[in-house]
Amino acid sequence: MKKYLILLLTCLSFNTVQAASEEAPHKTIYLITPSRSLSTVFTRMMSERGDFDVYSEPAQRAFMNKYWPKSNSLFNESSPVDFEALKALLMQGKESRNIFAKEMGYAVKDFLREDPSILKDPNVHVAFLVRKPHSVTLSRYFRNKDLVSTIEQLDRTRLVMGFEGVYEVLKLAKQYSPNPVTIILSEDLADHPEQVLHQFCDRVGIPFLKESLQWEDGGDNFQGATAWHEAKTPENMYHWHGHAINSTGFGKPTEYELDAKGVPTFGEVEDAGNRERLRGVYLENLFFYEKFLEEIPEGALVSTSA
Repeated sequence: MKKYLILLLTCLSFNTVQAASEEAPHKTIYLITPSRSLSTVFTRMMSERGDFDVYSEPAQRAFMNKYWPKSNSLFNESSPVDFEALKALLMQGKESRNIFAKEMGYAVKDFLREDPSILKDPNVHVAFLVRKPHSVTLSRYFRNKDLVSTIEQLDRTRLVMGFEGVYEVLKLAKQYSPNPVTIILSEDLADHPEQVLHQFCDRVGIPFLKESLQWEDGGDNFQGATAWHEAKTPENMYHWHGHAINSTGFGKPTEYELDAKGVPTFGEVEDAGNRERLRGVYLENLFFYEKFLEEIPEGALVSTSA
């Protein structure tokens, strides 16, 4: 009799836990980042978990339609064409499953300022992944050198580096989000992926899955539109994210030259004119990066110290 009673209690306990799990609201993790900050590798990790629907920069088409409509051909027809469609996608999607969405700060700062309802949602957890602007500046330059060939393109480069946007979204998240924000520095993620991601998972209330830190090389025919609702066309996706697609885990990004005082030299850039333009881009984004660091709430920064 005692044996059957224990069995009954075990079944009741399992059913109670299962029911609670089924009734728990789905989470949305909203990752805001500047350009070239390891965010696509982070996206690959979230996709590898298997418990989230993943969206890679779903606001890109809406943003570009608003400011550079001629670039519409760079995006999949199924991607959100405006911010209302984007909002509907993210808010309705979470009714059936957990959602992870990675966005560039510049693409969503005005949208979230005008309509912060996503940030106000109690099931949305806002996180930031930020790399030092020196590395971002050069990584972006070598990925797309023509972005600094004219004054107009230089202004656009300053914008799409994304540090001002990330700073503005952090202020909005602090104002509106009912959940504490989480900040990850890309350099820490590259050096200590398991430690950083374990803390990240604890902070947003999801299980840490060590096996998600490794994945298969996506090869030359990676289906981004299926794997992570990639907004960009395959050719455009591979241009910007080819390295992450062909990765198999978190690796060390390229390090760039500093002088004896730790100041970026930009010596990797042969053209003197481009070197000076890039220095201006860097200094402008350094200003917002430092303001971002000053704005981080106490306890929000994932720490890798012993």
